[in-house]
Amino acid sequence: MARKQGQVTQAQIAEKAGVSRITVSYALRGSDMVSKETQKRIQDLAEAMGYRPNPMVSSLMQQVREGRVREESMPLALILAGYPDRAEEEVESLREQVQGMEEQAERSGFHLERFVASAEDLYGERLSEVIWSRGIQGVLLMLRAGALELMEGFAYEHFAMASFGYSLPQPSLHRATVLHYDLLHAAGMKLLEKGARRIGFWMYPNLNERLHIFQGAYHALSCSLPEGVALPVLVSDQEEELRSWLRAQRPDAMLYCAVDERERLQQICAEEGLTVWLVNLDQQPSFHGWGMSQNRRAIGAAMVDLVVGQIHRNERGIPEIAKTVLIPASWVEASSET
Repeated sequence: MARKQGQVTQAQIAEKAGVSRITVSYALRGSDMVSKETQKRIQDLAEAMGYRPNPMVSSLMQQVREGRVREESMPLALILAGYPDRAEEEVESLREQVQGMEEQAERSGFHLERFVASAEDLYGERLSEVIWSRGIQGVLLMLRAGALELMEGFAYEHFAMASFGYSLPQPSLHRATVLHYDLLHAAGMKLLEKGARRIGFWMYPNLNERLHIFQGAYHALSCSLPEGVALPVLVSDQEEELRSWLRAQRPDAMLYCAVDERERLQQICAEEGLTVWLVNLDQQPSFHGWGMSQNRRAIGAAMVDLVVGQIHRNERGIPEIAKTVLIPASWVEASSET
C-alpha cells in the first residue's frame, strides 16, 4: 500500500532518535525488549513528529506475532437507520444498493455486517459503542428520511464513514448519490425526443425538503427545452392538489420520484381524461414502463470505495472537506407500454 505523502514512518523516527527501526517498533509497542526510559524518549519523539500507526498493518502484525493470521476479510458496518427489519427483501432500491456494497467490499477484502438502528434499543451513542467494540473501522450509512434522531450521539470521530444521498445534513460526511442534474436532463430530453410537448414534474414535500437540488435540476432542464414545454413543478402529497394541477396544466408527460405511485398516477390521469407518459426517476428492475435507473449498485460500490480509501489512508472522523461522488443515471426503455 502506498504511503501517504508526508506521513511519518518508523524508519524516520529511528534515524532521528539514532536507534534501529526494530528498537522503535519495540518502543512504540511498549515491549520489555526496550528500557522504560528509551520507550518514553521514542514515544515522545514519535508524538512530536506526528507519527500515526496504520491500523490495518498493526492488526496484521499483531496476528503474525500471535501466530493467528487469518484469511478472512475485514468487516464494514452497514447501518440501516429508519428501515424496517425486512427492508432488503421489501425495498428493491435498497436491495440493489446493498448488493453493490457487498460486491465491492468483497473485491476490496472486506465484508458487511448489518446494524438496524432502532429507537428502542440500538441508536446513537450505543450504536457506535457496539460497532467499535467489534473492532470495525469503517461504516456505511443508509439513513432514511425522518430517521435523523437515530444518529444523535453517534461517535463519528472513531470511524471511516460514507453516507448515501443528502438525508444526513450534519455532520457533512463523504457521500455517494445519483447525479441529479443528469437524471432530470436525460429524462426530459428523452421525452422531448419521443414527442412530449408538455412535461410536468411532481414530488412529495418531504423529498423537496431534503433535495432542493431536484428543483434546481428541473429549472436547468426547463432552460434546455423549448419555451413552454417544462410545466410548473408540483410539490404536494394531496390527491386533490394533484388532480387540480393535472386539470390546469394538461401534461402529456410527467416526471415523478415515488416508488409505488405508478398505478395510482395512471388511474388519476385516466379519470381526468389525460393520456400521460409517466417516467419514474428511481426506476427499479421489476418496474414496468419508462424511467431512469439511478444505478444503485454503482452508488453502493462508490460508498465502499470512499470508506476503504479512508481506512487505507488512516483517516477517521468528520472530514474537513467532504467529498460527494456522483453516479450518472441511465434511461430505461419500456418494452411495450407507454
